[in-house]
Amino acid sequence: MIYVNYTNTDKPELANVEYQLSLQEKGLLRVQDWNSTDTDTTFYYDRHDLALRLIEFKNFISDEQWEFFRTNENATIVVNFADDYLNQTDLDRFANDIKAKNVDNSRIYFVTMDPNFETFTKVGLAERGVHNVTVDHINILMKRVPPRYTQDTNTTKKFSIFSRNYRDWRLNLYAKLLNIGVLDNAIYSFHNYNPYTDKIYNFDEVRADLVKEGHEITPELNDWVNGMPYDLGNRGHKWSNAVYGALESSDFHIVIESHFDPYLGNNFDFARDTYSATNISPGFITEKVWKAITCKRPFIVAATPYILKDLRKLGYKTFDGLINESYDEIIDDKERLAAIVEEVDRINKLPIEEYKQLIESIKEITDFNHSLYIRQWESTSFVKYPLLHGIVVL
Repeated sequence: MIYVNYTNTDKPELANVEYQLSLQEKGLLRVQDWNSTDTDTTFYYDRHDLALRLIEFKNFISDEQWEFFRTNENATIVVNFADDYLNQTDLDRFANDIKAKNVDNSRIYFVTMDPNFETFTKVGLAERGVHNVTVDHINILMKRVPPRYTQDTNTTKKFSIFSRNYRDWRLNLYAKLLNIGVLDNAIYSFHNYNPYTDKIYNFDEVRADLVKEGHEITPELNDWVNGMPYDLGNRGHKWSNAVYGALESSDFHIVIESHFDPYLGNNFDFARDTYSATNISPGFITEKVWKAITCKRPFIVAATPYILKDLRKLGYKTFDGLINESYDEIIDDKERLAAIVEEVDRINKLPIEEYKQLIESIKEITDFNHSLYIRQWESTSFVKYPLLHGIVVL
């Protein structure tokens, strides 16, 4: 039987009723209902347990259950990060907790998102003195983006760019693109709200963020702010099919990767003087990149440094030589964002014949990536960890 922590018992207000119902429908039991006679026990720890329910790994089961795990060779623990990233701080926590509990590490299974995170986790735990943990990967975010075997090639815009979650750095990027005329040649979305907290940012807050980012509130920029939100059809659903149609109507996709958000944010407790942008974790390659690849569109990625390098480790080709990708190695966040805007501006201002030639030259790479994507997508399965089939959705 699989036992899950439905919520933080110390903070019942963090309970997600919809999440609890989904677990019940899958037949998962609460850790509070565990019975010591169930020798074939799997305790399940999800990345949301910490991020949303504030349950530390060391506390996700009781002392009695830890002792049961310690003494029962049929008991296992599964730690699921198959659709999100671990960083160095996470590894610190897990390593400290595992060592403190003095348990058999070989019965702890970490399921990560991709081979980069698998290596990162395995090596990182070993460096912290935690050996024999089984680490593997199932690319959930890739599997949720089915291949598009035919693409619409009748583009109407040069660029597409989507943002569902309001962040000041994203606002800064859009304002820069507006100021150089790129948004006039783009199909895009931008929302002044946070879908995870349901906070809507009023226009005064947005304008204050723009000033903080160094922008003058020109009449054009003010009108753009007053036009928010810019929506493709379903602001609350990042898997909306509207995204694919919009992406395929453009020649280039500007990817806003979520990995940038927590690195710049202040709700994560790692310090830059401890973990730099180059070693916080591998590049967090999400459905946003996979959508561009399955739609056969070249992309420029706004993210933490070296995300393109990590994408190439997964076998994909990027566009250096055709697109200036030096931004990927710029450590300073503002300088990297400025380099991205500069390259988008260059492409936007290309003479029409040079622009057409660029599009044609890129096709070989997008075709290669599309074929590789199909192979990797079709190979993603729960063969090694069938118990996860009832927990996560491919």
